[in-house]
Formats: sequence, structure tokens, C-alpha cells
Amino acid sequence: FLTIFFRLFKFNIKIIWGIRGLYNPPKGLFNNIIIHSNLVFSKIIPDLIIANSKEGKDSFVRKGMQQNKIKVIWNGVDTKEFNSNLNFRKFYRNKMKYGNDQIIIGMVGRLHIDKNIDGFISAAKKTFEINSKCRFLIVGDGDVHLKNELNQMILDLNLNDIVKIVPPSDEISKVYNGMDIITSVSKTEGLQNSLLEAMACNKYCVASDVGDSKFILNEKSLLFSPYNDVDALIKSWLKVIELMNSRVIYEGRNHILKNFSIDLLVKKHEHCFQNLTN
Repeated sequence: FLTIFFRLFKFNIKIIWGIRGLYNPPKGLFNNIIIHSNLVFSKIIPDLIIANSKEGKDSFVRKGMQQNKIKVIWNGVDTKEFNSNLNFRKFYRNKMKYGNDQIIIGMVGRLHIDKNIDGFISAAKKTFEINSKCRFLIVGDGDVHLKNELNQMILDLNLNDIVKIVPPSDEISKVYNGMDIITSVSKTEGLQNSLLEAMACNKYCVASDVGDSKFILNEKSLLFSPYNDVDALIKSWLKVIELMNSRVIYEGRNHILKNFSIDLLVKKHEHCFQNLTN
């Protein structure tokens, strides 16, 4: 509402808004008023709206936000923090008691129903039956009730030694380095930082074809669709394992350096601001 004040009293400034996710239906009368006021005022208040994903932009445009004011600038990754590191890999796998020959397939993010984690666990069971070297790691916290349900599912499927759920780590780069394949099976997403960070560590990724995943992944990481197709997910995992075993050159990190670096993020913002002030 401060920007509304500036605009109404004609301060000689440029006003920029930001979209940092997807449009979600607001809960409660107050939130409804705030969100719908923003949608209406987007036509007259901001000079520029910056969204961090195309899907985020589209979700707000569908609700009436001014489309021609929105510029998409994807998040950047700290490629110094997120890098391939053999020592990190050894440390984390020793910590988790994983063998050198085991294939660790993981997912990183909050525990939420939209993340389709039960689908990940179902696919884990079938994949383990095909390749007994595979182990599965879910890193995240969130909905306690959902976490209890997922742990019960793991017990019911006799996957106690195959699938683990662990809390998030302050040293997430070590977690990525300890894994072999990072997976997202989400129902909805904007821009998935976990995929960007994993690829910066030069890790293969498999993701459901939602949100901006198609723009994040390079040609040797795989998309599958629909998000709840367990067989398609398994097929993608097995394909990536083939690629890993064939020792083809994987350039996930180079893809991030060229398209999702912090330097590129800063340059794109500077370019927008210069165009706005000129």
C-alpha cells in the first residue's frame, strides 16, 4: 500500500513489484481483499513487475494481473557454494551409511501434498525391485501429519532400509553431492531451486513436466508427464542410470553457469532498471 501512496501523490519515482511464486487462492476475507486489490492496482501502480518464473507470471495473468508489465527473470544459483565436490560426496554417503556402489535417488524440499511424495515412494519400491542398488532419500520438513503418513507408507511397503526421510540440512551442497539423481515429482511448481542447485553440483535430474522445469533441465536430464505417472518416473530413472553407467559427458553445471548464474541474474535486473529509468 505504500506504493499506492507514492503513485497517488505523483512522486517522481519508478515502482517495481515482485512475484515470487504461483498464485494461490487466498484464505480469509483480509487476504482476499489484499490479493484482489493487488490484481486491480497492478494496472495502474507498478511500472514493472518482476516474476521469478514463467509459470508464476502466467498464474497471475490468468487472474487479471497486467501482462505487459511483467518481466520474467529466473533465480540465480551461487555456483561457488553449489559445486561438484568429491569430498562432500564421500562425507555425506559415509554419514548416511551408503555404499560406494549404491545409486542414491533423492528429492529435496518441503513436505507438502503438492510434492507428490507418495508417488516417489511408490516408484521407489518398483525401481528397487528392478535394480537393488538403488536407495531413496527424501530431504525436507513440513506437514507433520503428512510426514507420519509417509513414514507409515514406507513401513507398509517394507522399505525401511530402502527409503529414508531426513530433516533439511544447513549444508545442502553436501546432500546434493551425496546423491546421484535428484528428482521432483511435484503437481505444481514455479521455478524449482532444488533442480538449479543440484545441476550446479553437476547432478542428473528427473522432474515432472510442470512449471518452468522444461526451461531448467538440459538434454541429459529428463522430464516425465503427467506428474503422477509412476511408470514414466521409473522409466526416466532407469534411463538416467543407463547414462551414468555409459559415462557420457554430463554438462549440467555448464548449463547452470550459462543460464542461471548470480551474475546473469544481476545483469538482467540492471538491464530492466536501466530501461525503466531511461
